[in-house]
Amino acid sequence: MPRDLNRGIERIEERTFRKPIEAPIQPAAKPRTGAPVRQAAAHPARDGVLTARSIQLKITLAPEEVFRLGAPEGQPRIKLNVVYDGGTLSTEVATKSVRKAQSTIRAAGVESTFVMLQGKLGRGEIREAGLVAQPKTPPKTSPLTTGDQT
Repeated sequence: MPRDLNRGIERIEERTFRKPIEAPIQPAAKPRTGAPVRQAAAHPARDGVLTARSIQLKITLAPEEVFRLGAPEGQPRIKLNVVYDGGTLSTEVATKSVRKAQSTIRAAGVESTFVMLQGKLGRGEIREAGLVAQPKTPPKTSPLTTGDQT
């Protein structure tokens, strides 16, 4: 059925654009080896050298700074700069996640909220960034340590 559907789409495109559309010839799929081909060619196999697809970042942020961020209505994303002692990383996060984090901070309080920015490291930027805020929970006391020990 997908083959018939694709052929139907091609016919509609031919009629719409008045020129025949040639389907590109696709080579047979190769089994995935774990490292992209271009990176494997750039880095010959050596003992102790590994290739990473991406580097995951998890950055702890100050809740009071996130609480003070502006989150205007109607704007889908907000640009942020994260400054650390080694430089600056720029990123964009969804406005909805900023408002959600601010409501969590407002409900739990600045002192008892954990805020984290996560994403993939790029060249001077954080790609696919997301903002998360969670209330901190007090440590639960175990039944063994709550009683009088005499």
